[in-house]
Amino acid sequence: MSVDANDPKRVLYVGRIKSIKHLEVFVAVAKTLIPEGYSFTLVGPIEPGEYGAELVATAEAAGVNYLGSKTQTELVELYQTHGIFLNPSLTHSMDKTVLEAILCGMVPLTANRAFTSLLGKSGLLLAEQTDTEYTKRIRSLTPERCRALQAELATRVRTQHSVATFTERIFG
Repeated sequence: MSVDANDPKRVLYVGRIKSIKHLEVFVAVAKTLIPEGYSFTLVGPIEPGEYGAELVATAEAAGVNYLGSKTQTELVELYQTHGIFLNPSLTHSMDKTVLEAILCGMVPLTANRAFTSLLGKSGLLLAEQTDTEYTKRIRSLTPERCRALQAELATRVRTQHSVATFTERIFG
């Protein structure tokens, strides 16, 4: 069975599995949307402690596909076959996985204020970090809307966050 590129009914999270990432929000959204035909995939190493193991067990019980750690090559394939990148982290720093996902054609959703300049005008930066808000926003992302956002976001990442423009941004 082939998978459509950047299918908006396929939701992905990539990163460490630890409490600061607020993945309980990801699982709550999955519990609501999986019965509606969405699929959710969780990728990343489980950090030591109870949170990670319990989170993964709860996620899998809800129907989330947990894949563990993946190589960068494997991640590119996952980014290219999923349409929505849900990042519930509120670390106030840019997670590189969000930028990678955008460059592979995904549409990110986050409430992380570090992404204000990149996502603020696109409707992809949530005002509230709630599963209800994420669920509502995911439902609104039709294939047409996602296609319209993909090129715009990738261009922004290339111009605002690439290594090629780094020196200019730092030294003006």
